Amino acid sequence: MPILLFLIDTSASMNQRSHLGTTYLDTAKGAVETFMKLRARDPASRGDRYMLVTFEEPPYAIKAGWKENHATFMNELKNLQAEGLTTLGQSLRTAFDLLNLNRLVTGIDNYGQIFPPSLLPPLDDKQSHTFYMCSCPTLGDSMDHSMPVLSVGFSL
Repeated sequence: MPILLFLIDTSASMNQRSHLGTTYLDTAKGAVETFMKLRARDPASRGDRYMLVTFEEPPYAIKAGWKENHATFMNELKNLQAEGLTTLGQSLRTAFDLLNLNRLVTGIDNYGQIFPPSLLPPLDDKQSHTFYMCSCPTLGDSMDHSMPVLSVGFSL
């Protein structure tokens, strides 16, 4: 069951108008609505769950959680207003924390969790392991870059 989280900037700067005359917030809302309509055509989307998070301070930033129905999500999306400050760091943290919470509840590995290379199975001469460096805004960039680590992906 994929979880798709939409993080929408609802700061006052989103009241600016584009060259077409629509506000940036209206453009963002339209993009989410279009995505939802296109995604609904795919039969694989039947188990999708959606989350709507804004740039407001938590807990007010969470407009629709993964257990909300589609109608609630769309209603909350339509009612978004652009006001307040841009709190990008806090908003990203809230988004990743919510995704992490869902991963914990469903039993999926944590994001940013490190799998020690010493626990990988031994390789023969023709095999290799692929390592990826994970730099996560909520965890900071505290990992040692001299040693490759295997990171869990952010696939939803």
